[in-house]
Amino acid sequence: MAKPSSGSARWKFYAVLGSLLICALFGGSSRGDSLAQIPSRLASLGLVAALLVRPDRERLRTVQLPLILLGGLALLMICQMIPLPPAWWRTLPGRTLFVQIADAADLGRVWRPISLAPDLTLNSLLALLPAVAALVGTASLNSDQRRFLFTFLPAVGLTSAVVGLIQSYTGSLYFYISKTVNDPLGLFANRNHQALFLATMLPFLMEGLLNEQRKGRAFQIRAFLSVAIGTLLSAEILVVGSRAGFALLLVAVAAISVRAFLSLRVRASRRSVILILGVLMALAGSMFLAVHLAGRDQALERFFIVDESIDQRSTMLPSVLKMTWDLFPFGAGFGTFDWVFRAWEPDQWLSYLHYNHAHDDFIELVYEGGLPAVMLAVVFLWWLLRHAVAAWRRPLPGGFGRSSTIAIGLMFLSSLVDYPLRTPLLSALCAICVACLGAEAAMRSRDKAS
Repeated sequence: MAKPSSGSARWKFYAVLGSLLICALFGGSSRGDSLAQIPSRLASLGLVAALLVRPDRERLRTVQLPLILLGGLALLMICQMIPLPPAWWRTLPGRTLFVQIADAADLGRVWRPISLAPDLTLNSLLALLPAVAALVGTASLNSDQRRFLFTFLPAVGLTSAVVGLIQSYTGSLYFYISKTVNDPLGLFANRNHQALFLATMLPFLMEGLLNEQRKGRAFQIRAFLSVAIGTLLSAEILVVGSRAGFALLLVAVAAISVRAFLSLRVRASRRSVILILGVLMALAGSMFLAVHLAGRDQALERFFIVDESIDQRSTMLPSVLKMTWDLFPFGAGFGTFDWVFRAWEPDQWLSYLHYNHAHDDFIELVYEGGLPAVMLAVVFLWWLLRHAVAAWRRPLPGGFGRSSTIAIGLMFLSSLVDYPLRTPLLSALCAICVACLGAEAAMRSRDKAS
């Protein structure tokens, strides 16, 4: 395992590591009214302030465009909170009902912002801090420190899995209020987010193993620990009972198998490749069998049970799309979905339950930010795709570019049916992976120039 370098830059590593630990302990909930948001945001703000006192401009240039885009997103949120003249506000798309309510209540022609809930938009602005801190912090590290960080992340995943097992068998040690008893949520408030986080750890375990010199006793110990941890994380995903998590587990296993095959095809014989893949398949089969015999395979069981919440989401989708189109191109403001959707919600679905998100973050991004948010997202996806292709075509020895693209891909797939990047820990993880891609792209450019 690489160790952080000595010298004056060492404090940056420990500052980033400390901020990540605080984010892991307090960043498992996406709720803006959770008191746990305060420590993670304060730690992130402190880290950004400390790193920008004497910034390493050369390293920060590796994530220049993502930082600009995050700044653009923050600026968009600020603009959404600026009050507009009554004549302007009343002509914004999707405001007809709210204008009628204001007139009926005789509230007068006061200045109002684009955001229909400015306090929630302010909360969304503050929610960017963990991602900004992780992006700036990871970009400020050297290559050895980044490798150490990526080998440390699975330890956080292992901790979350162990905490989940304790919760599952004791019904205690919850970090957040749980609606059900004995759910193995780990460091998170949501089963889907727990399963996603554990699935994203698998590529880092595989990458760390492939980066090792495959000989000697040290490698054998590392290989045993990696396989054991990976098996435990995979079993925990089945225990969690998340359908999306189970699907992401299958995607993760397929992706890391391709990653391993590409590496072993170059460095090992065909016999070694077949042997290693056979061992992986045997371990996977044993893990599935053990979990099933223990009666804890909730994810598999829930695949064959009709879930009313899933059916409700598909039924709500036309209303969500209509609301998004009605509010386009300016959007309703970040963080406002829960409150504003109640004006578009079909009467037959009225209940004590609330539909807090669109459960498709790409649609919700369009709803919240309109055309400006779409433009920022398109530019980021272009940057990400370009760097991901380069990471797979020209991987760096000892780098984590390929595993970072797998982890980001898993998070994006989850975002199609959920809202994982609104959770501080997962948003920080995504930013760490983005910073890794930017740093390795810069290293490839320097190697090519020399």
